[in-house]
Amino acid sequence: MQRMHSHDPNNTVFAQVVEGRIFVRSPFALKEVAKSIPNYRWNADAKRWTYSATPTDAANIRKAYDGCVGSIEGLAVDQATLELLAQAEQLTQTVERSKRTDLPQIPGVYCTCEASVPGDAEKQENQYLCMICGKALTDMLHQRQAYALLKDRPGFAAMGMGTGKTKLYQALLDGNDAQVAVIVTTKKGRRVFPGQFAFHSARNWLVYNGVRDRKGDLKKSAPLPKYVDEARSAVATAAQHKRPVAIVVHYDVIWREPMHTFLKELIAQNDAYVIYDESHRIKAPGGKASRAADSFEKLNPQKVWGGTGSFMAHTKLDVYAQCRAVDKAHFGTNFAKFRTRYAIMGGFEDRQVVGWRNEDEFEHKLSQFVFFADTDDVLDLPPVTHITRDVELGKDARSILSQLERGFMAGVKDGTVSADNALTKLLRQQQATSGHAVLDDDGMSAEGRKPDSCHPT
Repeated sequence: MQRMHSHDPNNTVFAQVVEGRIFVRSPFALKEVAKSIPNYRWNADAKRWTYSATPTDAANIRKAYDGCVGSIEGLAVDQATLELLAQAEQLTQTVERSKRTDLPQIPGVYCTCEASVPGDAEKQENQYLCMICGKALTDMLHQRQAYALLKDRPGFAAMGMGTGKTKLYQALLDGNDAQVAVIVTTKKGRRVFPGQFAFHSARNWLVYNGVRDRKGDLKKSAPLPKYVDEARSAVATAAQHKRPVAIVVHYDVIWREPMHTFLKELIAQNDAYVIYDESHRIKAPGGKASRAADSFEKLNPQKVWGGTGSFMAHTKLDVYAQCRAVDKAHFGTNFAKFRTRYAIMGGFEDRQVVGWRNEDEFEHKLSQFVFFADTDDVLDLPPVTHITRDVELGKDARSILSQLERGFMAGVKDGTVSADNALTKLLRQQQATSGHAVLDDDGMSAEGRKPDSCHPT
């Protein structure tokens, strides 16, 4: 044990790590202090307050008791807790380092031309790419700062559209020499990763992102057993050729079997890194995808990152489930406690957020593991260009448009298109003019099946 003191046991605070938890013996008079520390639990058998054995919780314990026992010298801790406090100091230094503007380039492939030619923004060319070799000229300052913050810890890149989150993911994986990665994203998002990793990374990544048809095109949907079998084959092939491999899946399948079991085995057996792209998709604490992500975090808690431009799209409560999936040491695993600590509830049956509390603490916690960057703040984009194009609608589209205008319903070859209010009518008309009018639920095609849509010309 370290830093033991001869104080009266009834007035001494003592912290020690036991089986992955920090056990704290605290006087009864300091009960509210113990409960003020996030993630607390009361262990009735040991009669101790317990917290997760993480640098964040160790630092929170020290901070909470500093004003009660004078200083850290007045807090007795064991060697394991002392090491956690040292790690907390290092993480604090990392946060400060990430604010520097003289950081080195992040890992990646960059232009090596003797006389590079950047793109011309006025010609709508990417000014960050070389027009000769097509490679990136450099990275961006906010990417370097995000990389400095997140390289050695789990956390979030709360960065807007166009700020280069995919390049940051690649840099984080390459900077940590990752051999296996699981990337969870949206259905559309699956398509970008093979090309982006091939473009940005100097390593020969094998990126598997789904089942393909005979033409080599990515299928919108496929049987999960086939998806899993091909993913297993990709992992084995990558291992055989000593290549890093990334398995890209979408949020709608990570909780379904056999995908869920496969991903858990892949993460646990290969020490895999996990990335949640568009992580706002798991912001619902009770959602199936969110709970599946929570189960993955338990397997490899120090190798998880998230990225989204909508980190707090609606309220501060949006961050809870996302943080639970990436690093639960900050806000714990109890949504009710999180909400009580930071939100003031009121309205009908106290179900509405009417205010916020402990805002400074909330912001401080986020600053330790979340990097924020708004698109308008970090990108010098060319002015918006509006172009009007006149087109002539086809006969079928004009017919649907006119019928909807007159009677909120239009007949087509395979069924009907209808609208139950003015707003829906406008949407249906826009769909018709775009060549994609959605049929009603009871619309049946000539083959006796429900069609997905009709395509007026």
